[in-house]
Amino acid sequence: MFWVIAAYGTIAAVGFRLFVPESVPRRGESGFSMQTLLRNKAELLSDRRFLGYLLCMLFIACGLFAFVSLSPFLLMEHMGVRKDHFGYLYGLAITGFIVGTILSGRLHGRVPGRRLVGIGLAIIGAHVMFALAAAGVMRPAALIAPHFVYLIGMGLLMPQSVVAALGPVPHIAATATALMGFLQVTCSATLVTLLGFFQEGGQVLVAFTMCVVSLGALLAYSALVLGPRPPPRGSAPPPTVGSVP
Repeated sequence: MFWVIAAYGTIAAVGFRLFVPESVPRRGESGFSMQTLLRNKAELLSDRRFLGYLLCMLFIACGLFAFVSLSPFLLMEHMGVRKDHFGYLYGLAITGFIVGTILSGRLHGRVPGRRLVGIGLAIIGAHVMFALAAAGVMRPAALIAPHFVYLIGMGLLMPQSVVAALGPVPHIAATATALMGFLQVTCSATLVTLLGFFQEGGQVLVAFTMCVVSLGALLAYSALVLGPRPPPRGSAPPPTVGSVP
């Protein structure tokens, strides 16, 4: 598996170097200084909407990694799924992500991106998976079917969240995308490591974790993304009551 990943990474790196042109027409040396990087990251994290979309993606990615890390053990050890059948089940679930991304592309421009993110979060709730786990339904479908729906919502909201998050910060888009990717992988890896100490929780643990991260994403969306849009950077504040125009 690691040899395949290494080969894929090498091919991707060579392909980008040969066929993808540099998007920044003129790069200054200051862009590579630690002081500039820290200042750009501080600017990003102080932007309410960027932070809201970032947290939505971060929470949902954590739920995905939690399922990916624990579901093989649950399906093969607890539910008796054959090892040569596990790939088919997970491949079936992954088609949910494909469906979600197709819908995201088709609806982009017709439906506001912020609304598509909200629809994705509404679909993504893992409460059905948790209800089945709490009721003791120990069947592969009790994991795969809800995860299929989870991935539809994830495929719907992830592309829209990236576009919406980068919209206000085009001048530091590279730093923004790097920060989003780093935090998603780091937080997901930390969560998976912690869950490894509680594997006896089994199906209930996976479902409960996905419910918690779904709720966290919904709270971030409600608190930071919804509401009046902030004024453009550099614009004058609206006049207060009694002020002279």
